[in-house]
Amino acid sequence: MGSHYAMAFSGFIIVLGLMGLTLFLLKKLMSKMNQNFSNEKRINIIETFYLDPKRKLVLVQLDNKQHLLLIGGANDIVVEKNIEPKTIKKEIEQEIAKIKDNDKNN
Repeated sequence: MGSHYAMAFSGFIIVLGLMGLTLFLLKKLMSKMNQNFSNEKRINIIETFYLDPKRKLVLVQLDNKQHLLLIGGANDIVVEKNIEPKTIKKEIEQEIAKIKDNDKNN
């Protein structure tokens, strides 16, 4: 009777191992397919600024435009879109000041 449990347990371990191996191989295959599909990334995270433990500003570049996102809290918000890369630093500082002022008032 004990050998039946041992055989069932070994079969279970073998099946788990095969499932893990299949998952690993699928992930490798999918990553290779994504690399072959496009060698150039269209989206990049340029900068991240943490406002508090829940919220952060994220500057994302998509193609040749940058977008400023406020992530966290109740909603995620597009603060500004289609920003030219050279003017972004000043705008980020202004947005941070606005958000901090709003926090002080609340």
